[in-house]
Amino acid sequence: SPRRLRRQGKAWPGDVVEEIARINAAKHHYQVLNVKDDAEPAAIKKNYFALARMLHPDKCRLEGADAAMTSVSVAYTTLSDPGKREKYDKYVRDVEEGGKDGETKDYAEWEANRSPLEDMPPWLKNIVEKGGPCFWLLMFCCILMIPVILVVMIVILILAIIVSILMLPYNCALMCCFPETWERKQEEKKRRMDQFEEELQDRQTRNV
Repeated sequence: SPRRLRRQGKAWPGDVVEEIARINAAKHHYQVLNVKDDAEPAAIKKNYFALARMLHPDKCRLEGADAAMTSVSVAYTTLSDPGKREKYDKYVRDVEEGGKDGETKDYAEWEANRSPLEDMPPWLKNIVEKGGPCFWLLMFCCILMIPVILVVMIVILILAIIVSILMLPYNCALMCCFPETWERKQEEKKRRMDQFEEELQDRQTRNV
């Protein structure tokens, strides 16, 4: 069973049924993971794994457990990413203040109603809002960057092709003269690809 942690004089996590009810009734991600809004990443990670072990589908098949596990996964995915957490903190503050444009039902609705300008750096937001010469100068610079980026991408592609061509004789010689070394390299390459696929699948599972 998950290790019990002491919080406000009570053992935590509590009973599975109690935790499922608490999580499903939580108003935001910090309540889901039972941490303060200024909690350190280590504390967030610690509580996530404690709840994940408790609510894992292979161990817990109680009613509401799937929804609770989904909430825990979404909460950890959001709060473990500094950029997502910063935006989510703005949402929590708006909800606590009653919302800027009235009561906001959930995070998805709040995010959909936000202006793209709110996520811009202050200096860029100021330029876009005020317009004028600075805005048009910025647009002109962005247009000039397009051909530069295309040239850089073409150069990188050409270099990749050249490297592949230069490596072809080496790979052929290695395959013909040193088959054991070639097989080891292929196996190592396959292991790296399998590891990458596992990590990718793990990220997708956390985002469910």
